[in-house]
Formats: sequence, structure tokens, C-alpha cells
Amino acid sequence: MDEKKINYTGFWTGFDPEDNLFTDILRKHFSVTISDDPDYLFCSVFSRGYVYNEKAIRIFYTGEYQVADFNMVDYAMGFDYMTFGDRYCRVPHYLLYKSDLLKRASERGGIMDDPEFRDNFCSFVYSNVKADPVREEFFRKLNARKHVDSAGGFLNNMGYRATDKVRFESKYRFSIAFENSSYPGYITEKIIQAIAAGTIPIYYGDTEADKLMNPKAYININRFENMDEAIELILDIDNDRDRFMGMLREYPFIRRDILDEQKKECEEFLMHIFGQPIENAFRRNNTMWGKSYEVFFKRYAKMDETMRRTRNLFGKK
Repeated sequence: MDEKKINYTGFWTGFDPEDNLFTDILRKHFSVTISDDPDYLFCSVFSRGYVYNEKAIRIFYTGEYQVADFNMVDYAMGFDYMTFGDRYCRVPHYLLYKSDLLKRASERGGIMDDPEFRDNFCSFVYSNVKADPVREEFFRKLNARKHVDSAGGFLNNMGYRATDKVRFESKYRFSIAFENSSYPGYITEKIIQAIAAGTIPIYYGDTEADKLMNPKAYININRFENMDEAIELILDIDNDRDRFMGMLREYPFIRRDILDEQKKECEEFLMHIFGQPIENAFRRNNTMWGKSYEVFFKRYAKMDETMRRTRNLFGKK
């Protein structure tokens, strides 16, 4: 098997270069080594250090509301519905989660055939305080009508924090599954976790979420004129056991093969990159304006790194 030297930079805490969707796909076709001197560098949003590696082919990935800068990277994967020659593939963030979570989501926590009306109303598990204020506003409005259990670091009213989000959510009839922001195509693991827990997700975020999710299987806040209208529907469903059970029996995705199809598209994209001679795989402009842009970006990255270190030194965020 051909040897491929890869590495990762700028990914989130806990990300394992040896065990993830991309490495797993590549190891089906190549002999893959995680190297400090990679030929291919996967980069993400939590570091700009990739700009100092000039020789590697740069493959950007984002699970956040951030679009790739194709002046700085050769290829990209993200959440946007778009085309950019052979340089982009849509890879939603939930695909990077373990297959057992996706399997549980596809089976709706194993309760579609025999749903249960759980004792607890609704869960809310979040720690990010910088998200779209609509998340907090909705929590407070729904909680004012019927108590919502919050077990994250944000708006906690339980006295403890949930260590296993899916397990915690599996005790509830509904789960608030709001993205950090709302944008077409931006859909993450939040609704997948709620589905895997066997709850009815109350979702806000991707305005095109129905391209993935069965609209009969969840409550999409984006469809409503206002929050009060959505809350009235939630309370009506909660008071109608047959209607609630009917939603739980719905298959959560629009097709049973959609997750496998998305993984296949990701695999084909990576095979296109890695299957060609490495000298043919470069796409970013390394001459004239491209070179000038990269020099500018490196200066910015160095300045930003210095500012981060200064803030950390004085304990400022």
C-alpha cells in the first residue's frame, strides 16, 4: 500500500489523530503515518499554525460557523452547500462522531417500535455562553411555562453537571437542541445526540435542516413566526400522548441511507486528493498575489499568537 504522511492541527481538545473519520477512511486505502513532517496537513479553526507549513497540501475542516479561506488551503470540508471545483466537499460535523452514536440516532435510541412516555419533560445541556442569545431566550421562555432541567455549565439549575449528555437526555421527552448560531447547512451533533437519546428534539439552527431530518420527527423553531407559537405547539404535543408517540415512531432522517451516502461522498473526496500524484494535488496559489496574501496572513497569525500569549499571561480571555 502507498504510504501517506499526514498530520492534524487546530482541531478541538480531545481530537485523536489516530482515530477519526479521515484517518479511518485513508487507512482503508493507504499505509498512513501520523508525522511531524507531513505531506498532507488537515487543519481546523482553533489554530493558524498551518500557515507555517509551506510544503504540505492543506486540507481544511470546520465544524464551526466559519468558511474556508481557499487562498490559504488547497481543499476544504465544511457545512456549506456549495461547489468550488474539485476543492470542496460538504462534511457535516456529526459524521465525525463515533458510529455507535450515528447508529443509535438511526434507530432513535432503539425506541421507535416501542416508544415510552418518560417522566421528565425537557432537558437543556450547554456550556457555551457566547452562542446566539436566542438559545438563552428560548430556554427562559419555555422554562417559565414548564420547568426545563438544565445540567450544563450554562444556566444550570440541577446542582450538578451531566457527564454523559446522551444518557442524561434519554430521561426526557424533549431536548432543546439549539446550534451556536443559525445558518443554512450549519447542523452539528446536537440534534443527532437528542435523536440518539430517544427524545423529540426542539431544534434551532440550520434553516435547511429538513434536507437531513424528517420534519415529522422533530420540532424546528425556524419554521415558526415567534417563540411563543413554537412553545404552544410543544406544550400541546406534550399533553397529547398519542401525538407525542406518533412523532417518536417517525424515522428521524429523510432517508435510511443518508448518513452512509454522506460518508461515501467524504471518502470519494479524500480519495481524489490522495489518489493523485502529490505534485498534482496542490491547488492554492503560491505565486505573485497568492504568495503576497500568504505573507500577509503569516504576519497576522504571528501577531494574533503574540496577543493570545499576552492575554494568557495576564489571565485575560
